[in-house]
Amino acid sequence: MLNEIGNPDIVWIEIADRRDLSQKRLAESVDTILAVKFRHPDAEILSTVDDYDDDPRELYDIPEVCDFVTEMIAMFAALSLHAADFKFTESTEAWLSLCCGAAELGADPVTGERCSGVNGRHPSCDGLGAGEPLLATDLAD
Repeated sequence: MLNEIGNPDIVWIEIADRRDLSQKRLAESVDTILAVKFRHPDAEILSTVDDYDDDPRELYDIPEVCDFVTEMIAMFAALSLHAADFKFTESTEAWLSLCCGAAELGADPVTGERCSGVNGRHPSCDGLGAGEPLLATDLAD
């Protein structure tokens, strides 16, 4: 559900939580993200998943979260939406990409700092941030 708040610069959407990774929650999250996209096209979208604060893993290391995100991306693809159609914050785009395998963590060869890089391992997430179409049929691969 989207509560109207004028013309925000950023909209925070809790797409799921540990206790609710259901199909109903998935559909609600997709609807909410689409509502923000069309009602507030200039607003950035910050997406989170609640109740994993006590889990030492990152969201992209939690299989059930990754499954949820991959299915969410496939639902957008079924609507012929491209990754560039959404204004996700940089941090949201990064963890979504890592969740569905479109990026992976590595280390900068010079500094040794952890960094992510696009690898396109999972076709449903190819193009996150690159404007490429996301194809739902690719999920079957």
